[in-house]
Amino acid sequence: MYNFVQGGFELQTLLPSIAIFVALAGVIFSVFFTYRGQKQNVQQAKAEADRAEVAQAAGEASALRAENAAGLTINVMERIADALDKVAGQGIRGDVLLAKALPERVSWSLAHHGGDEWIVTNTGEATAYNVQLSAHESLMGKDEWVTDPELRAGDVMLFMAARSMGTSDSTITVEWSTELDGEKDVWRYPLPARPPR
Repeated sequence: MYNFVQGGFELQTLLPSIAIFVALAGVIFSVFFTYRGQKQNVQQAKAEADRAEVAQAAGEASALRAENAAGLTINVMERIADALDKVAGQGIRGDVLLAKALPERVSWSLAHHGGDEWIVTNTGEATAYNVQLSAHESLMGKDEWVTDPELRAGDVMLFMAARSMGTSDSTITVEWSTELDGEKDVWRYPLPARPPR
């Protein structure tokens, strides 16, 4: 081998230095890309954990809604059974019309009005006094629920309510009395599905 002298450096001594520099640069790039890949894996794992947490919360809210709906069904069945017991206790015969045997009463319906607005209607024959609407705290609505001192047959109450992913109970509760200072009655009904926009 012979030496080339170029600018005061020998090529033989320069080649091993270049090789060491290239190897060192390769190690640095390898460590950098490994770190970057690990960081992306951690971010992906965190994002998946967050998605799983949101899905779990939605599942729990759905389970609570189902439980509340079942409780509502049981409440309705108990009221029907009580009404049948009252009818049976009054000795109503098959030839007597049920409508004549029962006094005027208050009954309710719940319907979509538009946007996040809903209407509760007194569909009965009697006047409802001291009417108060309420709902579970997880149902989005106004700060204060609607009240009305008197709703006659056919009168309506307009209110706002909307479900969210965190809504665990979408039941609307109506409380009223059939006399001015009478005992309160309660009617509960789940907020119907909102029509598509």
